[in-house]
Amino acid sequence: NFANPHLVWGNAHKVNGDLDSAIKEYTEAIRLKPKYADAYVCRGDIQFAKGNLEWAITDYTKAVQLQPSSISVRMSLLRLLRKLERNSEADEQEQLIRPLMQKESEYDQACFESICGNKNKALELLKIGLEKGRSSKEWARQDLDLENIRDDPRFKELVGE
Repeated sequence: NFANPHLVWGNAHKVNGDLDSAIKEYTEAIRLKPKYADAYVCRGDIQFAKGNLEWAITDYTKAVQLQPSSISVRMSLLRLLRKLERNSEADEQEQLIRPLMQKESEYDQACFESICGNKNKALELLKIGLEKGRSSKEWARQDLDLENIRDDPRFKELVGE
């Protein structure tokens, strides 16, 4: 009857590629602990990956309601809003996040700038973040937040592709 093990099991299913089982575990975690923002984000990530974008919006929005000061939760919502070209909503999230990002690592700032479509700034910050060891090249290659710069030759040079 504890929610956290279901989150962990959901993550294990996600790693193994069993997305439907992951969703079931995250849903059970939410049933047991309805204010569990992390479970909403994780389930939203799976819904996003499966192409269930409106369900992902619902989960991310609930997570933002539960943790309004969480930058990472807001960035998940922002990334999806940008993908759906819901620009007025995305602009609103961007304006809420931008002042908070100044205190974050260069790597996290690079992720934010990538989501916002600021390629040059994202690549500059990514270079600094990687040089400072704020993240690994391996993680950068798979980080969904860097999707907008992944095709840039400078990105490939930075992460060794």
